[in-house]
Amino acid sequence: MEFLDFEVPVKEILDQIDKCKSIEDESDVDITKTFNLLQRN
Repeated sequence: MEFLDFEVPVKEILDQIDKCKSIEDESDVDITKTFNLLQRN
């Protein structure tokens, strides 16, 4: 998916959410708090 210039911050947040999900899947680390913070932004 391509993003317009003004959508770049949204893309960055989505990328961070995806990274957090991957970290949680690969480890026993609970990232629920971080995930919830990113979803609010």
